[in-house]
Amino acid sequence: MGPVPQFPSPGRSFGRYVMHDEIAAGGMATVHLGRLRGERGFARTVAIKRLHSQYARDPEFVSMLVDEARIAARVKHPNVVPPLDVIAIDDEELLLVMEYVHGEVLARLLGLCVKREERVPPEIVVAVIAGALAGLHAAHEATSDRGLPLDIVHRDISPPNILVGADGVSRVLDFGVAKAGMRASVTRDGSTKGKISYMSPEQLRGGNIDRRTDVFAMGVVLWETVTCKRLFLGDSPAQVSHKIVHAPIPAPSTVVGGVRPGFDAVLARALARPVDQRFATALEFATALEAVVPPASPRQVGEWVARVAGDRLSKRAQVVARVESAPDDEHSPPSVPSLIASSHSGPQPVVLTPPSVPLRRRRALTAVSGVSALGLLIWGFTTFAWGPRHPPKSAARPAPPVQATPPPPAAVINQMPAPPPPPPEVPAVVPAPVRRAKAKAVARRDCDPPYAIDARGIRRIKPGCLAP
Repeated sequence: MGPVPQFPSPGRSFGRYVMHDEIAAGGMATVHLGRLRGERGFARTVAIKRLHSQYARDPEFVSMLVDEARIAARVKHPNVVPPLDVIAIDDEELLLVMEYVHGEVLARLLGLCVKREERVPPEIVVAVIAGALAGLHAAHEATSDRGLPLDIVHRDISPPNILVGADGVSRVLDFGVAKAGMRASVTRDGSTKGKISYMSPEQLRGGNIDRRTDVFAMGVVLWETVTCKRLFLGDSPAQVSHKIVHAPIPAPSTVVGGVRPGFDAVLARALARPVDQRFATALEFATALEAVVPPASPRQVGEWVARVAGDRLSKRAQVVARVESAPDDEHSPPSVPSLIASSHSGPQPVVLTPPSVPLRRRRALTAVSGVSALGLLIWGFTTFAWGPRHPPKSAARPAPPVQATPPPPAAVINQMPAPPPPPPEVPAVVPAPVRRAKAKAVARRDCDPPYAIDARGIRRIKPGCLAP
């Protein structure tokens, strides 16, 4: 890939999205608050995931981001954070747009509990882990568009990838390293995907993996949530791997006091090294866990999250409120009318332009204008063809002077067409016998000049002067 383009700074728009403050950061990517802008004022707060620059240059990691969106889109469950969109920037970098959930990841919640020197209530433990297991089971059961099993294995179940919302619902995150039949990216030989401390023995050995690999990882998460301690620690990845494969796994009740005995039995089965001795599915794991302690309600879980991480959530809520209260079009280019209005000062005359007049009305105005022009042409021809080229010696009563009126404003001229003048009088056709009978009388009439000027100053041909 070429050089990575500079990404828009927070608050800058790209396409129909606006990216704002960073709210989370991991080893591979950062997550920002974003705003989706739609038609007619529709807007929605979202989370935007962006790879770190060193990974954005790597086609494999970019492909992983695309696969994460494609795989997660096939998992439709309230305990899984759904993707909303994938955005390409100058064909050089991809962004993953996800649903924004106001909450905190389990890793930070456990860290805050350690600082406060308190443990997670058992009913909260069961609610959080059972909810995550439900979302994981939905991923394991996902199918393709044709209804074929996708055989999804998350491969990176860990406390940072479990989000506990302020609504009391836990959700599974980050299918970036998931194994699935629809994955397009190819893993490099010898590479290991996921966090070593939560890998199963068969995963470390490079053997075949299935959904029971995620069951083992969720067992490690449950052990650490019950005890608020780390299960597999070491000075090096090799030491951690050795403990996972060979070291005895202590029961939680032997590490901390006050643990319900049922947790020991459930964890012994979830963390069994032989694959066939573990829970066959994540749903079976959740069912056994809920039999130990009835899970807390979502309201109770939400209250616990607010009590443990209330300060952080309050600060983030202020950021979200600021983002949502900002005009969604503040970074959009101004429209043409606003540019015209801003380039003038003071009131401006309103001028109708053709695009602003309906087509039917424009056609009517055109027809009226044509009739007016035709009437003027006939009047002019009649006046100058029949009238003398010199002033008359004697004429009828002189026409009153026509008072000049100021011309109307340009706005009125543009809005209203000139009214057509009255059509010239057409003399009636007289039969030939009658004309001959009246010839002498016509001759006696005064036809010099053969016209008269009416009160409007218009020359009118005298009817008696039309006889041959």
